[in-house]
Amino acid sequence: MKETVYLNSGLRIKSAMTSICVVMIYLLFALPAFAANVTVETVGESIIVRDDVASARIQAESRAKWAAMEEAAQVKVSVSSVIHNAELLDESAKTEIKGSVVDFKVLDQGRDGDTYWVQAKVTVDPTKSQNAMGNFAMNTKIAIYMPLMLPDGTAEESHSFSEQLINDLIDRGFEVMDIAMEASPELSKQLATAAQKNDMATVRSLVSQFMAGTILVGKVKVIDKGQNVGYTKVNFKIVDGEVDYRIIGDKNGKKSILATGSMTGRGQGATLEAAAYNLAKSLANKSSSQVASNVAVKVLGANEKTIRVALVGNSSVHKMNEFRDMIKNLSWVLDVKEQGTGALTLSYPEKTLYLATIISSNGYKVKSFTETEIQVYP
Repeated sequence: MKETVYLNSGLRIKSAMTSICVVMIYLLFALPAFAANVTVETVGESIIVRDDVASARIQAESRAKWAAMEEAAQVKVSVSSVIHNAELLDESAKTEIKGSVVDFKVLDQGRDGDTYWVQAKVTVDPTKSQNAMGNFAMNTKIAIYMPLMLPDGTAEESHSFSEQLINDLIDRGFEVMDIAMEASPELSKQLATAAQKNDMATVRSLVSQFMAGTILVGKVKVIDKGQNVGYTKVNFKIVDGEVDYRIIGDKNGKKSILATGSMTGRGQGATLEAAAYNLAKSLANKSSSQVASNVAVKVLGANEKTIRVALVGNSSVHKMNEFRDMIKNLSWVLDVKEQGTGALTLSYPEKTLYLATIISSNGYKVKSFTETEIQVYP
């Protein structure tokens, strides 16, 4: 049985190699083992380079197929625009598309200025589509959901602690997706209800739809202590806070809880609401950096690997020095060491594909790459 879904999606690429984008997707839950194929009507577009319409048409078809895979995998954040600005990513996606697409039929196509577009009906295997997207997951993108749960049962999704935590993660090089900003009103309601019930499994499943390589999920529970400090009453409100969180990401290629943590705090204010907000400020100053550091250690430690990068056919010391300096300045590259006269070894927590793509954007031609080695022409 086939399910038909009509999707209005398109992708307009402004230039072939103007930026390096990576797919930042991740699922914590699996689709049923025998999920029915999904048929999607979608549109793919591609820039026409040097009047090569034939190549643009092929790329547009590939992007229509990828958009169908997105719908089949039920992702909340479109990834159709992120794999196509780099030649290496396009090439790597071909195998994944081939294994996921069951049937492809062009409904309409044409040229619009410097863009070629293809409208198609695509049937895909949703389980294979999900697995294909997982192969492009980026470890250093993190989705965060950390609501402030007030005693009356309401949830404040944006507060001092979550804001400071986001800033601390960005300072450590992560690309952060704030679910409080990204979620629809309906999803926000579902998340708040699940958090209030302490149903963190549901929270994780809902947040996982945003396709980040790592998820930081938890809550700040505010406990009303009234105005009694034990030995007397005061003329202001007192609250205690309990923070519980989980870091979920890849470990040895599997989805795992990398770490859990908890902390406590106290706040006071003229009203219960003011006391809760002051609690969040106190936690921001005292604990957010600790949580961000824990994320960095767990995520990078779980994924770090050694990669050899060889500059093929180079006999110039000057070119090798330039190449080494470029590599050292790339994000997340650590421990760069020379290996002979034409190669480097380095530590890197992301997929080798991403490093190869970034290198190619810096004026080098990637000859080949595996999980542990990249060969580059100067």
